[in-house]
Amino acid sequence: VVLVAGGVSSAGTSVGSGQGVDSAELLLLDLQGLEGSEVLCPNLKMTQARVAAGITSLEDGLLIVGGIAWSDEHNKEEALNNAEEVVLQDVPSCTVKFEATASKMSEGRGEPVLTPLAGGDILVTGGFNWDAQQTLVSLPIGEIYIHRR
Repeated sequence: VVLVAGGVSSAGTSVGSGQGVDSAELLLLDLQGLEGSEVLCPNLKMTQARVAAGITSLEDGLLIVGGIAWSDEHNKEEALNNAEEVVLQDVPSCTVKFEATASKMSEGRGEPVLTPLAGGDILVTGGFNWDAQQTLVSLPIGEIYIHRR
């Protein structure tokens, strides 16, 4: 089973020139040939639209961290510092919940790399954000995302 979540719904080079989406779906892939693959759960919704987020497996689901979203308040793209947990309660009946988490990263990150650690926390490294002059910069320092303590 594969989760497809977020992205840009229309052509454009950025979130602002396209429309970020909060949609998600679960797919059952046929590894012998894609023509045998099927959409199990269409029309799922994340807690917010995200583009270029990181995702990792948890013991009981998935964690989606960071990404980029359009901010109407600031009229620009912004890197997200929040996360949401995907709880796969009953996949055959499409009982899947997207829940915002209480933990936040110290700064927003687009395209972060997530590495699960012993004990359930997540190492978040890399990614990008914008500096004060709105120049895209890579983030060289990682941080530990504390998951459920």
